[in-house]
Amino acid sequence: MVDTKDFSTILSGLLNGFPAIGAREIRFGELGDKSGVGIYPSAAATVISETTDIMGGVYQKCNYAFRVVYRAVPQSETDRIHIKGWLDKLARWLEKQPITAPDLGDGRTLTAFVQLSAAYLAGRYADGVEDWAVSLSMRYDNNFER
Repeated sequence: MVDTKDFSTILSGLLNGFPAIGAREIRFGELGDKSGVGIYPSAAATVISETTDIMGGVYQKCNYAFRVVYRAVPQSETDRIHIKGWLDKLARWLEKQPITAPDLGDGRTLTAFVQLSAAYLAGRYADGVEDWAVSLSMRYDNNFER
């Protein structure tokens, strides 16, 4: 199993470098009651493909899916459009970032970020709070010896 603590640190650092972050802080697994932006893993890291050489070297292409959730109490359609646009811009920005993150350790190397969905309304609550989300994936190589 992949240690997701490394992933959370890398994601938090990268996402909090988003130029349009403003006064917001993107936190891992944490949202306020009425507002906030958080990162949530969608599932455990998965292996997309695996090859093995005759010397026992294993070469995996892996995927770590996650969502960025923006919680707010929008007062108008304009507020909702702004939230959706902000999340979509964040996702596009992340996809375009050069991969300069440190090695993930244990033979794992970050290769790309991919936006899996446009931003969408993920939940609406009786008190007017809405959760908007965008689904993303962190792709990485995992190489080791068996």
